[in-house]
Amino acid sequence: MSDTTQGPDSWLASDGVPYPPGSAGQPPRLPPSEVLAVQKSVRRWGCFVPLGVVGLIVLAVIVFVIIAVVNFNNSNFFNLNFDKTVGCSSNPPTYPGRQSTDCVATASTPNPIGIGGAFVTAAWTRSKDSSGTATICAAVNINNLHSSTITYDEHDWSLQTPAGTAANANLAATGSLRSGQIMPGGSASGNVCFDDPGQTGTYVGIYKDPLKTTRGIWLVPLP
Repeated sequence: MSDTTQGPDSWLASDGVPYPPGSAGQPPRLPPSEVLAVQKSVRRWGCFVPLGVVGLIVLAVIVFVIIAVVNFNNSNFFNLNFDKTVGCSSNPPTYPGRQSTDCVATASTPNPIGIGGAFVTAAWTRSKDSSGTATICAAVNINNLHSSTITYDEHDWSLQTPAGTAANANLAATGSLRSGQIMPGGSASGNVCFDDPGQTGTYVGIYKDPLKTTRGIWLVPLP
C-alpha cells in the first residue's frame, strides 16, 4: 500500500503508513466536540431531571399539607363543628338528664352562653299568650360571632319539666323565633315557647345545635 496521503479522511496506522478511509482496522472516528457536549447533557438530564421533578413534587405536597393544616385550623369547615364554650357554670347543680358536655348558664342575667361562635341568651318567663294559653317562653337572642353564615331554628330548643318530661312546643306564640340564617356579625331574636304544664320547681331549658355536641342549658326555677 502506498505511503502517500490517501485523501482527507485517510488514517495513519501504527506502521506509519496512511490508509484510505474505510480500511479494515480503522479506529472509530470520534464525533465532534459539540455532539459530545449534547450527549453529555442528555445523559445528565436523563439521570437527574426525574429526581428533580420528584423533589419538586414532594416539596409541593409538603407546602400543600402545611397550608391545608393552617386553613383547617382557621377555616369555616373547622368552625362548623368546633365546641368551644364560654359562660358555662364551673359548678352547676344536678338535674335530670345531665350530660358531661352540657354548658350550664350562670345565674347572671340574661344568662349568656357561647357555643361554637354562636353567642346565645335566653330569658325564661311564665306567662299567657294572646289566646289565654299558659306558656313558658324564652326570649332568645343569637349573635353570630362565627366567620361564616350559621343557621338557627326554634326546633333546636326544648324544655324539660321538673318531673323530667318534655314540654310541648308552642309554635304559634307571638314573636316566634322561627328559623333562618345569620350572616357573620349578625343576630336573630324571637320567642321560643312551650305549653305550661303547671308544675312548680326547676325547668331545664335546652338549646342543641345539631352540628355540635355541646348543649346550652338554662336552669329555670318557677314557683
